[in-house]
Amino acid sequence: MQAELPSRPNSVMLHRMSNWLKQLIINPRAIGAISPSSSSLANLMTKSINSDDRILELGPGTGSITRSLIKRLSNPASQLTLVEIDPFMAKTCRAIFPQIELIEDDALRVLKMSDKKYNTIISGIPFAILQKKIRLQLFAEIAKHLKPDGTFIMFQYSVLTRHELKNYFNEVTTKYTPFNLPPAFVFVAKNKIDKLSSINNAQTNTTIDNDQTNRE
Repeated sequence: MQAELPSRPNSVMLHRMSNWLKQLIINPRAIGAISPSSSSLANLMTKSINSDDRILELGPGTGSITRSLIKRLSNPASQLTLVEIDPFMAKTCRAIFPQIELIEDDALRVLKMSDKKYNTIISGIPFAILQKKIRLQLFAEIAKHLKPDGTFIMFQYSVLTRHELKNYFNEVTTKYTPFNLPPAFVFVAKNKIDKLSSINNAQTNTTIDNDQTNRE
């Protein structure tokens, strides 16, 4: 049975916008945007979700994308997990989605401490403002926590980080919506690269090359 969404959507939207603006003033770097994600962006990010998927959402903020996810899942309470580091945003999500598991912690730390696998990991984290080292660690952990046919979906306001994703995924496609403030890019990453296999293959090839050289 599909979970019920909160009633009075207009009041929920006003509450969400109020919290967003407060946090934008207090900690603009952590928020990374000047307004909550639009329904256009949320639909673009979630339209490929299957009703039985296991989902991890990183950085749900005030829940714009979460709301769209809940509509698409058959049993959101057992299929969806949220990770939000900002206390005010976490409090907002708990109030709006009390039935959904929410972990209030740093995404990288949560991923490193978990062995769970997901069909889809969705992210609203502002990767472009993170240190490159942290960003790449996050991408590596995200790939590690996807099922073999899993998908990573993230939105950004520039294409700065798109090429970095290709170090962890064989297929990265770009989508775009102008109906967001600011307009947003959505990156869909699939077919994760098995780093261990790549290292083993490289070592094997090196050994073969060395053997051939020695014979010569």
